[in-house]
Amino acid sequence: MTAKRFVFFMVFATACVTRAASPSVTIDSVTQANDRLVTVTYTLSDGPAIVTLDVETNAAGDVWASIGGEALLAVSGDVCKRVENGTHAMTWSPTGAASDFIVTAA
Repeated sequence: MTAKRFVFFMVFATACVTRAASPSVTIDSVTQANDRLVTVTYTLSDGPAIVTLDVETNAAGDVWASIGGEALLAVSGDVCKRVENGTHAMTWSPTGAASDFIVTAA
């Protein structure tokens, strides 16, 4: 089985609110359990914000490419919705998206 390396990127936007500071996400940890469930723990500052997720794979050298939204159907937790400041977690089940997704921290 070939291990593919992934980097998690969180993209977020404020929900129709003008603020002095832009929301900021710090990724605290990215882990993958034996059942393949990936958990991302992050801290949001200067929120609230709508937090979304993209997973990218190395296409060639330093070039990265999204695995596509269809591979992210099995996400849950504090993702794809409005999130307040603080520490949060989201999970992603890559099972069924591809047979050889193995996640490493960015």
